[in-house]
Amino acid sequence: MNNDNVKPFKQAVNSYYKSKNLSAEKLQVLSELTENIESKSSNKANKVAYKYRPNIWAWSASALAASFMIATLVIGYYQQPDIITAAYEDTIKDAELNNGFAQQHKDWIAVNQILPAPAEYPVEMSKFCDLNGEKTTHLRIAGQTQGKMNVFFKKGPQPYRLGKTSGKTENMRWRVLESNKDITVIVMYTEDMRENVVNNIITKMLPDLVA
Repeated sequence: MNNDNVKPFKQAVNSYYKSKNLSAEKLQVLSELTENIESKSSNKANKVAYKYRPNIWAWSASALAASFMIATLVIGYYQQPDIITAAYEDTIKDAELNNGFAQQHKDWIAVNQILPAPAEYPVEMSKFCDLNGEKTTHLRIAGQTQGKMNVFFKKGPQPYRLGKTSGKTENMRWRVLESNKDITVIVMYTEDMRENVVNNIITKMLPDLVA
């Protein structure tokens, strides 16, 4: 229906009663009455809008604050820990270092009751590393046919309260694990290193990993 053909309430009422041959005096009273009705309806609508306007503003402010808090939590949750960034940078820096499994690192592993990696997965590199002030022992272990994994062992309280977490940085995946021997393990491995191989190596070295 065309809106141009829809008459306002007052006009429609007057037209209807004119067709009923009402006197001019009665039409005037009717006109005033309809004006009064329209005025009251308009005032009531304005009062309702005003009544709920503060609630609308309060709801909008609350929704905005909640959205900000959720965004902050999401960003915090997905932000990569600094020690993981440091471990990745150390892995890249030592990518060409091939000193094998040095005796001092073997001794550290033995003293801390960590078992050797399975023989089919050779240790290509070993060194002591400082990751953002955290002393770790770093081993690079090769897969049988493809892939490499870098393992950082840290003795003592877990740094940054990382918990058991995982993620991906650049071209490597990473995991943080805990052992009942008070050892935190950071594992970084290339994408061509199969997940089951990573699990096999780390559980052979630390059978008491916290589930």
